[in-house]
Amino acid sequence: VARWLVVAHCHSGLCQPHGPVNALAIWPALILGLWFLGRLVNSWRNLYSPARKLLKQLSHVGRDRSDFIELPEDSVSAFTVGIFRSRIFLSRGLLSACTEQDVRAIIAHEQAHQHRFDNLRRILLGLFLAPIPHRLTRRMLEDHQLLCEKACDEQATKVSNREDLAE
Repeated sequence: VARWLVVAHCHSGLCQPHGPVNALAIWPALILGLWFLGRLVNSWRNLYSPARKLLKQLSHVGRDRSDFIELPEDSVSAFTVGIFRSRIFLSRGLLSACTEQDVRAIIAHEQAHQHRFDNLRRILLGLFLAPIPHRLTRRMLEDHQLLCEKACDEQATKVSNREDLAE
């Protein structure tokens, strides 16, 4: 495909035209390029826009507590939403079910996601893998997610011991 897009130029004084064999050869490259661009835009819209909307909605519902936003939910959940200015969300159910030490370890884990820009990494990985069918990339995305979680758990061991984290 690249040969179809290269203009005529010279090498060591030898000037030869480089380019498509015929004028119609540019169309497959253009179609492939537009398809790739469409997949990238679609992937960005599917990954980034919903996260931004969710962050805005959850921030309005929850109560800001400097390190995190407490959600008025009885289920046990903790997560980080956002890309560059991400926020940590902890549910009321999690806060009532955990000790103060547990909460510090959970916050350390979620802060590791923030410092590592894991949400941005996930979006970029999704963008780079966008042209490849999802059934071929699903395992790679799952492995990436697991490695991010392990790295954040390792970071949280600075606040809590490994046994407590495993628990």
